[in-house]
Amino acid sequence: MIRIFKQRRLIPVEERRYGAIFVVCAALLTVTTIWAVIDEVWVRRPWKEFQNEFHKLDLQKAEGELRKAQEKFESEEVQARYTDIQQRLRGAETALESEEYQKSFKELENIKAQIAEIAQELQFTRSEADETYYYFKTALHKGKPAEKEKQKLNKLEAEKERLSNELDSLQKKRFEREQSVRAFEHTVERLKDSLTSLKADIFVWQRKIEAIKSRSIEIKQIILPDFDDNNFGGRISRVERCITCHLGVDKPGFENEKEPFTRHSYLLYIHPVEKFGCTPCHGGQGVALTARSAHGKVEFYHNPLLGEGTRERLCGKCHEDLEFPESPTLSDGRSLFESSGCLGCHNVEGYVKVPNIGPPLNRIAVKVRPAWLMRWILNPKSYLPQTKMPNFRFTENEANAVRAYLLDVSELAKGEPKLQRITERSLDARWIQEGETIFRMARCISCHLVDGKGGTIAPDLVNITTKVQLGWLFDWIKNPRAYQPNTKMPRYRFTDQEILKIITYLNSLKASEISSEDENFAYSSGEVKRGEKLVIEYGCLGCHDPVGQGAVGGKVGADLTFFGDKPIENFDFGDVTNISRTKEAWVLSKLQNPRAFATERIAQKMPDYGFGIKESRAFSTVLLGFTEEHPPEPFILRRQPESGYTPPGEFRKLVADLNCLTCHKINGRGSTLAPDLSYQGSRTNAAWLKKFLSNPTTLRPTLVERMPKFNLTDKEIDIIINYMRTTLVNEKVPSEFLSGEKFSKPEIEQGRKLYHEKYRCQSCHQINYEGGTMGPELVSTDMNIRERRTAGWILQWIKNPKALDPATLEPVLGLSDEEALLIAKYLLSY
Repeated sequence: MIRIFKQRRLIPVEERRYGAIFVVCAALLTVTTIWAVIDEVWVRRPWKEFQNEFHKLDLQKAEGELRKAQEKFESEEVQARYTDIQQRLRGAETALESEEYQKSFKELENIKAQIAEIAQELQFTRSEADETYYYFKTALHKGKPAEKEKQKLNKLEAEKERLSNELDSLQKKRFEREQSVRAFEHTVERLKDSLTSLKADIFVWQRKIEAIKSRSIEIKQIILPDFDDNNFGGRISRVERCITCHLGVDKPGFENEKEPFTRHSYLLYIHPVEKFGCTPCHGGQGVALTARSAHGKVEFYHNPLLGEGTRERLCGKCHEDLEFPESPTLSDGRSLFESSGCLGCHNVEGYVKVPNIGPPLNRIAVKVRPAWLMRWILNPKSYLPQTKMPNFRFTENEANAVRAYLLDVSELAKGEPKLQRITERSLDARWIQEGETIFRMARCISCHLVDGKGGTIAPDLVNITTKVQLGWLFDWIKNPRAYQPNTKMPRYRFTDQEILKIITYLNSLKASEISSEDENFAYSSGEVKRGEKLVIEYGCLGCHDPVGQGAVGGKVGADLTFFGDKPIENFDFGDVTNISRTKEAWVLSKLQNPRAFATERIAQKMPDYGFGIKESRAFSTVLLGFTEEHPPEPFILRRQPESGYTPPGEFRKLVADLNCLTCHKINGRGSTLAPDLSYQGSRTNAAWLKKFLSNPTTLRPTLVERMPKFNLTDKEIDIIINYMRTTLVNEKVPSEFLSGEKFSKPEIEQGRKLYHEKYRCQSCHQINYEGGTMGPELVSTDMNIRERRTAGWILQWIKNPKALDPATLEPVLGLSDEEALLIAKYLLSY
């Protein structure tokens, strides 16, 4: 080859041949052109095929709808109506040629001509009168004679009045003739409109078909203004082209079509695609135009399209509320994330502040038995399976060291007065039955489990006396806030003797005897130091209040603020090879087995919460949703902070003492476990409320959590009722409504039919033990709604329950005022 080129240099330029080179270049150009066309049309532009296919599908559906419209039009019923209207139209059009119509029409034209002539003459007269008035005033101002102008002006004014009256008369005649003419023409127009309406669907689908056929194949995109952050701290728009292929996303009739033509769910009504786009909720690379790139299935892309089971992950970017019905997995995950104390070890920038979930440990020595504490530290779920405290997988030596430290720094173990000493021998076995009676009457099982029955918002009490010191239990029942000021347990007004009987009953429930270790436990200073190190190292202070003056600690876990953005390359899978290399797989394995990826070089300390696959998926939805992406502020629904409402005076003391806000809500502050008390003064009758607070009765038989009996004094009850009656009221609820009024039998019967037959209220409510149990009982031998509720509240509640309590499950049935009043009278007749 080199020799050929050397020989070619010896040939003069004008004698050299370039044919072979031109042939090769032409061939390369031809091949390149063909390749470019193929790449442009078939490789790089698959969206064109999708659009062609969608247009064909859309056209097919439109033609089908057109055929249906034509078939409907050609049906016997429609054709009979069409023929009838045509005949009436011909009659109406014939009437336009009648002598009566022609006469009215000609009279109308003549009147219009006269009006035009009179109007013009009136205009000229007004102009001449204005001119004469000017000359008249000018003569007066100059002191000249003005009698001639005065006479002419009076004559013109009289002429103006005559012409105006004549014009008014003609206007009335024109109106009368127009009505007569319009009567004929209106009939024709109405019948023509009727004919058109019978073929309206046909015209609509014909226009739709014409529009589909004239559609062009083009890239479609949405621009979301100021949606993303740039590298300089500013905001830039996001461009999305998803609808270039997903053309049926908002089109009715495409619900059952294959992707990418299927219609989106109902959520599109509240998240219109032109405003919210696609990628903020679904992920993916919106600017791309091939399926693989658009779905983000390319190397190193951080936000690929979310698949089935993971689509709720990005909902949390805008929706900050803990409860989000449209996203149940995210809601469950957030609830677990906060209730499991994750924020005690991990930082999440911008996440709402959550209080410590564990009890304080600074007085634990006087509370628990040493042997129980050892078992608890080793495996909390062996004592309380539903506990939120995880298993740290301590060795026995480590658990013993932690126990030694906790007991050593406990304040009451260092000089504070000892609690009253109560031993098992001081408990009289004859008190067991009486203690159980007091326990049941106080409804402690509304919160606590006993033998598998009761509430779950407080600990199981079966083995409580193997856990805590009897003396501590006595003082705790007497006044829980003296030991833990932020406790949710209310203070019951038990006497000392009643408390001893309750303790005797609880002690009879234990399944095992108390260990002798509790009497002989001892520890060394070395164990205390090692325990302190473990407490700090494992982040115990993230859930519990400090356990000693010298105790320090902080966030011991990784920062999770942008956990979802973390590249897969930064996830260490250790020696695990049997799971896929994805973030989801890593998180699921980590949550179910926190030490799964530990190796001889990588120590992992995350405790085991005992999460199953369902809880792990919920957690994964939350964790992988922590990304750096921040939608614009108008898109974000912030979590509403709890109200700062603080009750005044004596009522405040009682609310705090009884912990009412643990179950109830007042003016936006508190919980939703029990009814909202914000309008309790308008809701209940004072006499019934006083009786109820003295001895709470069952209102909803299906609920486990019921109002406890607090043994309130009459003075305390009066304080509560007086505050509710004067402050916790709704001005829209009349206070003396239907007071003393008697109801007629027809009214009561009408109300009964509405209640039982039309609206079937008995599906949820009981009257005399018949009906459903979803809602409260309305009438029985023990309770009557007339005694319990005010008449004004009953009426307003029946009309619109959500106006009084937005969180209620009772639906708004849309009753008229009359229907609501009749049902109210029926209920009040019992």
